Amino acid sequence: MSNGQGTFEPAQNFAPGSAELATVAVGDFNGDGKLNLAVGTPGVLNSSKWSILLGNGDGMFQAAQDYCLPSDSDPDLVVAAGDFNGDGHPDLAGGYAGEVVILFNAANW
Repeated sequence: MSNGQGTFEPAQNFAPGSAELATVAVGDFNGDGKLNLAVGTPGVLNSSKWSILLGNGDGMFQAAQDYCLPSDSDPDLVVAAGDFNGDGHPDLAGGYAGEVVILFNAANW
């Protein structure tokens, strides 16, 4: 976290449930005004997932909530946030195994 003086506080580590991370996206996924993290974690044989870590607003995050993704082979999992359906809530999109997947935000994370 920035200390407001052009430098940063010591790093904090948060475990999304996997040792391998592909990408991270930032957004207010639950509409509470606090930034959250979406983490793409690759797997094999239908085990890839996006993990949502809800922000507490103080630089800390709650335990990850996992959303499994359908795929047989997905070594290049990526995740990006954006309002893809125009409803005012950030959705998640990603590409893996030659496919694009969108997880539309129901604003209840």
